[in-house]
This record gives sequence, C-alpha cells and structure tokens, in this order.
Amino acid sequence: MTDVVKIGLKFCGGCNSGYDRIAAVERLKREYGERIEFVSGDDPACSGLLVMAGCKTACVQVDEILLNPVWIVTDEISLERLAGDLSRFVEEKG
Repeated sequence: MTDVVKIGLKFCGGCNSGYDRIAAVERLKREYGERIEFVSGDDPACSGLLVMAGCKTACVQVDEILLNPVWIVTDEISLERLAGDLSRFVEEKG
C-alpha cells in the first residue's frame, strides 16, 4: 500500500481569477484519490505546497513557507502541467 502524501494548499484572494480554482482542486482530488491528502498550507506535516493563484500575477505570499517543492497554478494550462509533476512527486514520496 502506498503512503498518503500530504500537500499543503493555499489560495489567492480571487480578485481577478481567470478559472475556477475550487473546481480545479476538486478535479485534482478526484484524479489522485487517496494518494494525496490536501491540507492547510501551514500544516507542518505537508511535503510540498500547491498555490492556487487565480491569475498570472500570482500575488499569494509564499516567502514565509519553507517547503520544497512549491507549485504555483495560475491558469488551466499550468494546472495541466502540474499533473506530471504531482505524479512524479507522489511516486517518489509514496
């Protein structure tokens, strides 16, 4: 059985969102099922951070977060690119 990988999740304020960030996270939850548990971005048990920024500005503050890796999604295209990165990460951690 594969261990569940905890990924921290942080959202921007949504002032200029060009895609549905909540729906995107729900889609990731469906795709990764029980291999990934999305938790608060400040959870000390997470192995990486996923930032759901609504636009290319990506104004979410991540300076104080000392996690590696940090993935920043700004649109549907970057969400698609994330899939391969997350799959590899889960394989390595799990």
